[in-house]
Amino acid sequence: MVIKKNKSTIFWQLAILAFIGCVVWLFISQKTTSQLKNRYFKVTVELLNNCQVFDDAFVVKIEPTGQIAFFADKKTEINVRSDHSIRLAASPKFPDFVYDGDLTNVEPYVLLTADCDPPDRIRKTLDSLREQFKKK
Repeated sequence: MVIKKNKSTIFWQLAILAFIGCVVWLFISQKTTSQLKNRYFKVTVELLNNCQVFDDAFVVKIEPTGQIAFFADKKTEINVRSDHSIRLAASPKFPDFVYDGDLTNVEPYVLLTADCDPPDRIRKTLDSLREQFKKK
């Protein structure tokens, strides 16, 4: 009878130790996974300027931090967290110029296009207004 009690006690001690080990392993693996997911890496950003303004009027803006990077010969390299986004924005050197591009996911190479033409919907509305108030 004494031997069975010892075997039962040892079994429960091992079971509790295994459970604690599993909890610790899950905690460590979760922490490691989240650190890998939000790692920093180098991003090469290239500018394709379809606007009638100088290339210096544009910068890369990192969201949500608000940091900016200036272009040199239509390219820049930045270190960005993988869970952040970037966008093309107006340079603070030109306060009268306004431009906010779309958010873009971070990848090793990103081509940002500056397009200053109004969207089709706005263009059609303006054309309709011009037609309506055109002198006859």
